[in-house]
Amino acid sequence: MHEFKKVCAVLMSGIIMISLVGCGSKKDEAKKEKKSDNKSSADVEKDVDEEDDEDDGEEENEEKGGKDDADSKKSSGGAYDVGDVITMGKFEQDNDLSNGPEDIEWIVLDSKSNGDTLVISKDALEGLPYNKIFKVTITWEECSLREWLNTDFYGEVFTDEEKAQILVSQVTNPKNDATGTEGGNDTEDKVFLLSLDEVNTYFDSDESRICHPSAYAKGKGLEAGEKTVMEGNCRWWLRSPGLTGSDAARIFEDGSVNEQGGGIDRENNNGVRPVMWINAAGTGDASWEMEKKEGFTTTKILSLIEVYEQAGMTIYPLTAEDLGADKQKYVEGIRVESDNGVLIYAVQFTDDDAAREFIETVWAAQYDGVTIDDSVGSGFMFEVPGAYTSGYCDFLGFMTYHPAQA
Repeated sequence: MHEFKKVCAVLMSGIIMISLVGCGSKKDEAKKEKKSDNKSSADVEKDVDEEDDEDDGEEENEEKGGKDDADSKKSSGGAYDVGDVITMGKFEQDNDLSNGPEDIEWIVLDSKSNGDTLVISKDALEGLPYNKIFKVTITWEECSLREWLNTDFYGEVFTDEEKAQILVSQVTNPKNDATGTEGGNDTEDKVFLLSLDEVNTYFDSDESRICHPSAYAKGKGLEAGEKTVMEGNCRWWLRSPGLTGSDAARIFEDGSVNEQGGGIDRENNNGVRPVMWINAAGTGDASWEMEKKEGFTTTKILSLIEVYEQAGMTIYPLTAEDLGADKQKYVEGIRVESDNGVLIYAVQFTDDDAAREFIETVWAAQYDGVTIDDSVGSGFMFEVPGAYTSGYCDFLGFMTYHPAQA
């Protein structure tokens, strides 16, 4: 983006700011006729043993949750049965990066006669906030988790053939009936989360809603319950709002529904169980892309844009790729230019640690002698050779810097 590395190499100043704090059958009846009287008793006993072995094999296949049958149905384009476990897509789960990502297992929640099938991941695949930063009001339409599911997750996890099997869903976002909190606009998504109504429709008990984190998610910090009855279980997000606009509903470790929910910016407190409608016949749009939100959302960026636009300056958006920043920790940013050569960068990170990490890794990898000074009290100052910057923060990382003009 507009030769970012060149302009950052000269002069920069920075300020770190903050915002307030948030998924047997019945045996077949015996098929053989009663043995003939002229058979020996040994022959009769052998026949009975063979029948038992056949029945045991059938039971064993049924106890696997129908996974093998479900996959064969998938390859033939047929419908699945509710409760089947199928595989689709690959995502890191065993926390051993050396062997590559693993097949994702999905539980079938609903199956239509036309082949449309609703699935949810068997385990919590990630531990992410509902929204990267605290906001007084956030909806499913606007949250960063929706964007991650429909961009990074959808784009990187599935093959083109699998993407064609994932349908575009008309996702409704009603208010939370228990709290009265509005759910916002309806959306179109390939991948989403269950709502309060849906989680009660598709799961008939607390026990059925119990979820475990993958080893990868747990290794990244997703919390699992420590009480005996909950040991190894994790909470997981729903898309519905919670008690207020800054909360989102979720499921507790014991499988109970938490309608009041938790704070949207909680990093590793809640797991992510992606949900999607699929059709094995490949009737979906493989080239679909989520409609990007227009404009900016963070309070600090919006306030600066207003000031800069009034001053006649031009605003350009910055992406994580432009900066070389971690996409999970970068929120949004702008590059501001004026006709007289003034150049300003303003960048929002999830918190001050993320801002510090950006300075200590990205900048330090590009420029020798980058230092951070913690002697300023609540915030910190940082220096790049030939530049001086300063700032402060108490929760969210916000940096501005003004490269010198050649």
